[in-house]
Amino acid sequence: MQIIKGTKEFKLNNSIVTLGKFDGMHLGHKCLLDEVLRQKIPGDTAVLFTFDVSPYEILGGRKMTYILDHHQKQEYCKNNGIDVLIEYPFDRETRDMEAVDFIENVIIGQLDAKKVIVGKDFSFGKNRSGNIELLKKMADSYDVIAKEKVMFQGEEISSTYIRKCISSGKIEKANAMLGRAFSYDGIVVKGKQIGRSIGIPTINIIPKKDKMIPPFGVYMSDVVAEGEIYKGITNVGHNPTVSNDDSIKVETNLLEQSLNLYDKHVEVRLISFIRPEMRFANLTELKMQIGKDIENVKKRTKCSLTI
Repeated sequence: MQIIKGTKEFKLNNSIVTLGKFDGMHLGHKCLLDEVLRQKIPGDTAVLFTFDVSPYEILGGRKMTYILDHHQKQEYCKNNGIDVLIEYPFDRETRDMEAVDFIENVIIGQLDAKKVIVGKDFSFGKNRSGNIELLKKMADSYDVIAKEKVMFQGEEISSTYIRKCISSGKIEKANAMLGRAFSYDGIVVKGKQIGRSIGIPTINIIPKKDKMIPPFGVYMSDVVAEGEIYKGITNVGHNPTVSNDDSIKVETNLLEQSLNLYDKHVEVRLISFIRPEMRFANLTELKMQIGKDIENVKKRTKCSLTI
């Protein structure tokens, strides 16, 4: 997959393109990607067009955190058949581009779009003045396919709704709308090795700064490492019993076996919330509570796991 980012200078041919913010890559977004692949024929290029930062960072002047970080979004696109991912710079010039100019210069001029696939509420251009009607009005050289919103339990699936679920600890509901588990990935780093000293070793990764953080606490998790999936129990937070700093950590105990994963890339998938993060008086109390947490996980997964 080709990634175009950090530039507005590119030229593609015969694009089947979907456009949007794509924060989260949820089931609604998957519907758009699937349609791109359905419409693509030999000689076409499957394209996802998004921005390098959320427009809210420019329009609202506030730093955003994301359901998927840039690396995860790129991996998702690659694994779902996209040929070219465009992370278009969203600066003040982009913000002030008229909708008609965006169609003429980008969709037609640079993307050479044959088909444009978007959600029915898609808007673009200065002051969000562009919409489906304008896309269709100017569609002399391309077709427009507008997809309905995907629903979940009577609600429209949206990144905003998923964010609320993650922020309130409703991980299972968020995962259902994402179509996969909310996760962190990164290189395993050495911690203080306190877990190992009490017989419960952990693998530690540091979440990226632009990544959403759910409520601090303990989660049932799956860990993807070296091509295998392992059951785990993960603490997201400061781990106040053994740490005095404010850094946020993702620390996971693998329940089925102990592996040396230092300096290896892993993905930690949060499956469900178990309990809030707590401060314990000593390591003995901490170990006892983790034992209870593991028993809780055993009951939920109905599998035989041992420390």
